[in-house]
Amino acid sequence: MTRKQLTESGLLGVTCVALLAACGVEDTRPVVSPELVAMQADQVIFNLEYLLQVNGVREAIVKADTSYHFRDSTVVYLRGHVELRSFDDETGAGRAVLTADRARLDQANSSVTASGGAVLVVVQIDREIRSEEIHYAPHRNRVWSDSATCSREGDKVVEGSGFSANLDFTLVEITNPRSRPGGDCR
Repeated sequence: MTRKQLTESGLLGVTCVALLAACGVEDTRPVVSPELVAMQADQVIFNLEYLLQVNGVREAIVKADTSYHFRDSTVVYLRGHVELRSFDDETGAGRAVLTADRARLDQANSSVTASGGAVLVVVQIDREIRSEEIHYAPHRNRVWSDSATCSREGDKVVEGSGFSANLDFTLVEITNPRSRPGGDCR
């Protein structure tokens, strides 16, 4: 054998030994986040689209990147980009869009608690309400937050310690309101 052949066969042998050794090593690193492992959901659904109905009438559509379902509960946990689009009962036109990083959906009463930079945009009147957590309860005809809130309508900005509104947004009340010059919510 020539020196070149010996070197090539030596490299081939070392490579084979390394590959065989790697086959025996088990990778114990988790393939999902610790939060998901701890959740122990019975079912995980990706790209969820869920229709919320009240008395058989479409009230809203909820979308989420990931949802976690449990056999013994009507509660579904939503993660990733969460979006709720509500509709007018009579015309079917879009009423508002609520987005957040995560949410809790209660299938028993179609309520949603959105959290993690929640933003509610009221389509008809160009109003935007921001809060860390926003509750949506169609069975109570109510949307609200008990967290610091910023509401922008046109160039008018009002901040407060929370808000409450009916689902038509004809009655919107900011708790402890403080007006400030125009602009956006910070």
